[in-house]
Amino acid sequence: TAAMLDILTPSLTDEALIDYIARCQTFEGGLGGEPGNEAHGGYTYCGFAALCLCGRESALDLQALMRWAVHRQGSAEGGFMGRTHKLVDGCYSWWQGGIFPLVARAEEALNAQRAERIEVAKQRREQAQRGQNANAAPPATPGGAVAPLDPDWAVAVFPCARVLGGATAAAAAIVELDGDEDADEQAVHSTVPTLHNPNALQGWLLAACQADGGGLRDKPGKGRDFYHSCYCLSGLSAAQHHGGIGGAKVVVGSADNLLEETHPLFNVVTRQVEASERYFSARPLQRP
Repeated sequence: TAAMLDILTPSLTDEALIDYIARCQTFEGGLGGEPGNEAHGGYTYCGFAALCLCGRESALDLQALMRWAVHRQGSAEGGFMGRTHKLVDGCYSWWQGGIFPLVARAEEALNAQRAERIEVAKQRREQAQRGQNANAAPPATPGGAVAPLDPDWAVAVFPCARVLGGATAAAAAIVELDGDEDADEQAVHSTVPTLHNPNALQGWLLAACQADGGGLRDKPGKGRDFYHSCYCLSGLSAAQHHGGIGGAKVVVGSADNLLEETHPLFNVVTRQVEASERYFSARPLQRP
């Protein structure tokens, strides 16, 4: 609300808020309702969106966040579950599906984290090549903390990456780029691709979540209600307007299925958000 009314003052975005949200991120990559709680789709979306509004997306481990979010989409149904090993639920079409447009908005922060991991990997490679002890501490990041390195992630994200084998444990844990500087640069600065399956998600919503008498529901066998109708439709809109690469629309079924675009940060029709921004930006807050 403060952002839409153009009154997002520094007191609302201080470091205590950023730190609290960051501490809610779990080992899985999603966010819980408070530090130490299980990662949950609703809290993950709200926490991540709050950081986006503050311009502090990089406070989270975005790699871990993406990995957790993509694994919440059911491979059989196409819908999203709210937590690990739970059933899919129509409302998470927004709470989980809405994360991906935000990840695309956070591309600059994501690329910065990727570049930092590449630099750490190069330092580790050089360290191993100099024959240093395999048990030596890895190089620290600029902030002083030891940067984790996940070889599986690097191979998945960068086609030019390969895991080195070697005589030492250090060499075995190193990810080395193939030496093609142009390819490496392109990998770091490439556009975030479509990370989930918007077609499967739309199919789930249209085929399984619509009730015969109108309205939408959690899943077949459940009753329709206003809550699920709202967030199923919101998730459907996000999948249609933000599911394609490069901003292309993706509509399953008839073109008549296309909904108005809902804003990824506010879940309000985008044209209304833009009208609000124009109105309040022309009337700045008068401070005493």
